[in-house]
This record gives sequence, C-alpha cells and structure tokens, in this order.
Amino acid sequence: MMRATFILVFILSLSGCLGSATVTTSVSGQITRSATLSWPTSSGIITGYKIEQSTNDQTFTQILSVGATNSATVSGLAVGSTYYFRVRAYNAGGNSPYSPITPFTVPSPSPTPAP
Repeated sequence: MMRATFILVFILSLSGCLGSATVTTSVSGQITRSATLSWPTSSGIITGYKIEQSTNDQTFTQILSVGATNSATVSGLAVGSTYYFRVRAYNAGGNSPYSPITPFTVPSPSPTPAP
C-alpha cells in the first residue's frame, strides 16, 4: 500500500489567561483519510485543547476536546476534500486565541504503476 504524508506547521502563541507558552502545531494526513494534529507540551497551565474543523474556511465546529496531551487525530476524512483546522488551549481561566487556520487536502491514492 502506498502512503503519502504531508505536514504543515504553524506557531500558536498562548497568552493572557493561560500564562505564556509557544505551541508548534502540525497537521499531517495519509491515505488512511486522517489528519493528525500535534504540538509540543506547553509550559503554561493548560487543561486541554479544543480542535475545530471547517470545510469552507468560514464556519467551524469543535470536533475534539483533548486533555493536556500533545496530539489528536481526526479520522473519517473524505479523499480529495479540503478541511481547515484550528486549535485553542483552555483552562479554568478561559480559552486562548485560536491558532492560525491551516488548510489540509486529503490526498488521493497514487495510481499503481503498470508492471
């Protein structure tokens, strides 16, 4: 099975109610029709992260809420479709600002070369 991996990286600065931290977030996708978002552990007081997804870059829906972990996987994505993701940290004091929006298109499988 041929697999393709794509990685996009952006920086999210958490400040204000969450203390101060820098989070590097990446979105990767494979032919398995999933996107994995990952970020280094924050030095701030983080309860968890909220992951939101959109198919039009305008209307976002929270699809996951994870604890103080450094990754989350979104599965069941449609091949050839483009999704937009954003992440925010939260704790008892509230939510951080959103990360920059990151688009991701689920790649189509490469055709198998003829023998």
